[in-house]
Amino acid sequence: MWRAFLCLWLLGSQIVVRGDTGSAPPQPDLQFSLSLERAVYEAGEPIVATVKVTNLGETDYVIQTSTRLKGAFDGFAFLVTDAAGQPVAQPLPGLPLAHWIGSWNQLARFEGTERKIFLNYWFRPLTPGKYTVRGQYIPRTTDGN
Repeated sequence: MWRAFLCLWLLGSQIVVRGDTGSAPPQPDLQFSLSLERAVYEAGEPIVATVKVTNLGETDYVIQTSTRLKGAFDGFAFLVTDAAGQPVAQPLPGLPLAHWIGSWNQLARFEGTERKIFLNYWFRPLTPGKYTVRGQYIPRTTDGN
């Protein structure tokens, strides 16, 4: 039996966000890492990414967590590109904002939090081929910014 496989390359596996020390409130010093369980997946198979945010700052950091499987409300974002470097189309939006539960968790200095996210929610079904995934964490605050 012939099987179709997808190959995902991981870029930006470790990104550090550093804040400046200007007159504005100090920005968080966070380290974001992204890893995949493996590099090759069968077409249609769930693609699970492990994302980790570590607080490298001098003070505690408050991070949002939610029940949304995509992770977008928590500040995570992903871009998947094909072998030609073209972005893969994202699916239509899912449930409205009212259908999730969230909370804020405190990360002490050098403490991290880890979460598994299904990348399949970030793109339409992939055809066999090679793809690249990039991820980032966009810090969110308790004051709505």
